[in-house]
This record gives sequence, C-alpha cells and structure tokens, in this order.
Amino acid sequence: MVEMAIDKHHVKLYLDTGARGLHLPKVIADTIRGVNLTGRTVKSVDLAGKVREDAEFMVPELQMNGMVFRNVIGQYLSDWGVGKSEFQLPVIGLDVLQQKELVIDFPRKRILMSDAPIAFDTLYPSAQDLQFTRAEEGLVISAHIGNKEWSFVLDCAASISLIKSSASIDKDLITPCAFDLSGELCEAVSGHVYFGEKLIALQMIRMPFPEQFKPMGVIGYDFFSRCALYLSKDLDTMKIACTEE
Repeated sequence: MVEMAIDKHHVKLYLDTGARGLHLPKVIADTIRGVNLTGRTVKSVDLAGKVREDAEFMVPELQMNGMVFRNVIGQYLSDWGVGKSEFQLPVIGLDVLQQKELVIDFPRKRILMSDAPIAFDTLYPSAQDLQFTRAEEGLVISAHIGNKEWSFVLDCAASISLIKSSASIDKDLITPCAFDLSGELCEAVSGHVYFGEKLIALQMIRMPFPEQFKPMGVIGYDFFSRCALYLSKDLDTMKIACTEE
C-alpha cells in the first residue's frame, strides 16, 4: 500500500502490478482537473470470478507526488479481489506505473519511481535479469513445480501465491495447508522461481480460477517479501535482487 498525492487529494492505494490503469472512487475521480469520461465501460473478471463493468475515464496530464503522468486511463472503483472490505482501497496499476522507472522493494518498505534511469545494479549488487512477457493479465514469469515449468502472473498486490486447482500436479507435491478457504479443503504446492543459479521457494495455494484467466496462477507476497523488483520505463527490462533460500 502506498500513500500518494493525486491532483489535490491524498489517497491510499494498492500498488498492483496485476491490475491495469488507475482505479479511483467516483467521488475522487470526478474532481480531478482535466478528467474526461471516455463513454466506454471496462469489463473485467477478478480471481473470485466476479464480473465487473466500470465507467472509464482519461486524464491528459495527472500530477502524482510531484511527477507528471500523461494520458492516464482509469476507471471508477468497484469491489475487487478475493477478500472483503480491506480490498476496497483505490488501485494504481501497471499501465500507469510503466510510465516511470520503478523499483518495488517490500523488504526495505520502499518504492522508487523516477523519470531518470535508476541504477538498480548499483543499489542492489546481487541483481539478476528476470525474463518476462506482457500478457492481458499483467507481467508473466516462469515458475517451476517438480519437473514442470508454467507461466504465472507477477502480482505485488496478491497476499498469497495461487495455482489453478485444475493444474496436473504429482500428488507427492501436494500438502495440506491452513489457509481459510471458506470451508474448502486447503492444499498447497511447493514451487520456485530461478534467479541466476539461485532460487526463491514459493508455496502456492490451489484454487479454481475463472476460465478467462490463461496463466497457471499468480505469484504474490511470498516472492515480493524477499525480492526487490526493477521495471524499466515502458517495460523493456526486469531485474530482481532476492535473499537466498
């Protein structure tokens, strides 16, 4: 969660690499200078399978924390995510973040955003390149489970990592877990992400996903709690610096 000055408002937001655009309550969005409704609605499906249709807006030039973001696309905020009221804060997503050089550093509780290049290799001498692609769902990286390699969305707003319950997993790799799934049996799968010759271990909770979600799951806080992530402006490069396991 970050606190930012957006236009004349001080707003607490979730920083979410798994979301697109800017999600703001109507009462805030409608008072931003230069905001225009596009006349379109944005239809999306969250991990709970809930379908949303939200009015879309555009701001030609938006001031946030003293930085200028141009042609910012956003939508009115509605309920999102797998959870309850704590997930109703506004969201700043990937399409806005990619206008700046960005470092997301959960271990040190800091976010760096800059128009100028960020010398990530100097700040984090253990930095490694991480291969990724951009998909409809967000930033996609590879994770390994047993001898299989699958694509997962890298989502800094996800409190846990998740894998589709439909994924074909060797039974020996599935263990019971204590996460509350509203009465459903909780099962976890151990996986890992390579960075260089090292790896970050993950515990992925099995759960159903909407049919529209193409990757095999989501990588969340258990990754970000041990790694600083760098994204270059316009998403040319991704690097990470992680504690070893």
